[in-house]
Amino acid sequence: MKPDLLEHLQRLAGLVVPEGEREAFASELARMIDYVRRVRSLAAEVASETKDGPAERPTLLRDDLPGKCLSAEDVFRGAPAVADALFVTPPLHEREE
Repeated sequence: MKPDLLEHLQRLAGLVVPEGEREAFASELARMIDYVRRVRSLAAEVASETKDGPAERPTLLRDDLPGKCLSAEDVFRGAPAVADALFVTPPLHEREE
């Protein structure tokens, strides 16, 4: 993996990879990217095999029926922070001004 690509990915993901670990990190990341490529290839293969319609087997999933809903109190009970009936989370990225 090219160093400039690794630096770009670090910025996008907000990661700081120490200089001494960059080679191992790049190698591991390259393995992950290869795995994703193989999964995509498999997904495309499966999609092309099933493009003519559903398989002959019936679905084994249950019907999607409405049921009892949780109260707002139950939903937010374990939340670390709530404001205006919304979960409060830390920002994913710092804003650059």
